[in-house]
Amino acid sequence: MTLLCLSTWLFGFSLETLQSKFYTDVIEKNIYKHHFQSFLQKECTITDEFCIDKTIQRLKTWESTQDNRYLQYRLNERSQEILLTPLQVQKIKNQILKLVQTKNITTSQYITFINLQLQRLSITFYDASNKEVYIIGTDLISTGNMEKEKEVKKGEDHYLKTPSGIFKNLKGWRSDGEFNPVKKTLGYGQKGRFVFYFGRQPSVRYNTFDKNNNKISNPLDYKLIKDDLEFAMHSHESTKKMGQPHSHGCIRITHELNLFLDEELILHANNLKNGRWMNLSKAPEDYKNKSYSGQYLLVVDKI
Repeated sequence: MTLLCLSTWLFGFSLETLQSKFYTDVIEKNIYKHHFQSFLQKECTITDEFCIDKTIQRLKTWESTQDNRYLQYRLNERSQEILLTPLQVQKIKNQILKLVQTKNITTSQYITFINLQLQRLSITFYDASNKEVYIIGTDLISTGNMEKEKEVKKGEDHYLKTPSGIFKNLKGWRSDGEFNPVKKTLGYGQKGRFVFYFGRQPSVRYNTFDKNNNKISNPLDYKLIKDDLEFAMHSHESTKKMGQPHSHGCIRITHELNLFLDEELILHANNLKNGRWMNLSKAPEDYKNKSYSGQYLLVVDKI
């Protein structure tokens, strides 16, 4: 066996493990948490991920869980919602390889991909040894909805288009877990969830006010104007469904996807230096035992 083949075999094993971990920790866990919400709240505190994981594992052994048709329906439905066709997979790989060439990337690393049209995020891994791209997993997200600008009152936050292009995570910070009692949302997720920040970026939105600051009544008179967005990707908990655009321009992700991105260092390369965590916020658990990290987010309008 050549050295290259040995390296590929070992990498392939770890890749398969990570893909399985993504499905269990991001997709499956999200469905189980919603389905067994009341039971989990009795067994665990909302922030005790270890307890939640162990309780879900216990639930899976129950015959009633295994025979639960609605739960199986929800799991199958979500799998279909995030399913990538072979053509979509190849198009994502081609886009990632273009980024690799543009940024002259020579080391193996994670690269995150977002398709705004489909409202999906895919975590990919670029293996520099064979110049191949692998899909780790895909999940539903929620991005900017410019149409909601018609609802905005003077002084409220605008709704901008989520920018497309290549972005770097510029360190970021952890959420304070502030709850909005009016909207009944955790805008940036639970306390401690990481906010990935990509800097101030140019975008566009509709101008729905006239020169006298009065709301324009006819949507046909709205003008598309340039504006800037403090661009971030963060956890978000509300009644609004993922897979549909709802945000002011940032990228909303599930609590579970946020945990995976954070703990697997998918976008944390700029927070690390010589293997040490440099961000002022708390380091992810067990980060020193992770072999790779990434920093790039590629956002496309469609593929």
